[in-house]
Amino acid sequence: TDIERQSDLEGLVRCSQQIPRLTHILGLQGVLAHEAAHILATVMDALTERLIALSMMTLGPAPCAFSWLVFGSFARQDQGLNADQDNGLLLAEPPVGEVVHYFSQLAHQVCDGLARCGLPYCSGNIMATNPDLCLDKPGWLARFRRWFQAPTPEALLSATVFFDVRLVAGCQASFDGLVETVVTEAASHPLFLMHLAQTAQQRRAPLGLFKNLILEANGQQQPGLDLKTRGMSLITDLVRVYALEAGVTCVGTRQRLRELEASGAMDRRQCRNLQDAFDLLAQLRWDLHLRQQGEASKGIINNHLDPSTLSGLQRHQLKECFAVINEGQRLLDYRFCRHL
Repeated sequence: TDIERQSDLEGLVRCSQQIPRLTHILGLQGVLAHEAAHILATVMDALTERLIALSMMTLGPAPCAFSWLVFGSFARQDQGLNADQDNGLLLAEPPVGEVVHYFSQLAHQVCDGLARCGLPYCSGNIMATNPDLCLDKPGWLARFRRWFQAPTPEALLSATVFFDVRLVAGCQASFDGLVETVVTEAASHPLFLMHLAQTAQQRRAPLGLFKNLILEANGQQQPGLDLKTRGMSLITDLVRVYALEAGVTCVGTRQRLRELEASGAMDRRQCRNLQDAFDLLAQLRWDLHLRQQGEASKGIINNHLDPSTLSGLQRHQLKECFAVINEGQRLLDYRFCRHL
């Protein structure tokens, strides 16, 4: 591909400048939201891999094997056009001495390169440049085990990010070993899963008692619906709890639902309803982002939808999505929290 042929950062920046055009073409061709997100995540993976390769040409061979990880929406491959960086490193050796010096330089070069290519830095510092996210397997396991044993609000917030992890480049075997250990141990901590289930119910879908949409103001004080935090993320969070209990190691919400249905770990009807709701919300957000991207004068991409822009049928479908989420949260509460 063009990305693989680039010999320097400037060449990758030029490639990345074609991404808005690619998203426009995907929109014109009617590509579904989940397929478009997968395509765009694959492009960003390719940019990341090439940035790693270019950095290693400058720094020399790595002092040990490593795995470049992505977390959150890029791991699930359901990111929007307003996503930022969430990445880290899994090292084959402890991050001390020459090892930590080398990978600190690598991380800074790759994260700076991604920012130049249009993927903003993470405001929460969830990046490989953060020493707390550049660890060997014992270091990563120690972090997860602290969350299992002391599920504080901060730990549970971290779990919503770091349990959704995917390998972009590096050692597959080390990555697989880490994920299998973490998922197996999570399933053996029912108290942690109970707290995670409670956290997944803290935010509710914006649907009133009489099935009216509850609007919230955004930063510009415009009333609307946040399709991510009050929609897609609610489904992602509740499905994650079921997946961890069942030992499911894939991280995409749609993939998790398929595995949960196939294994019988989740009711078939509920799986289908949640997937349909997730797909509809993702499609509405994708369409919204495409419109916002086309409004070059505003230059703002967010998840805030004005429901007055929808047809009557779309508003009805949206309300049904939120009803599915409410039902999903009720069943989650019964499954994991009924003994409180």
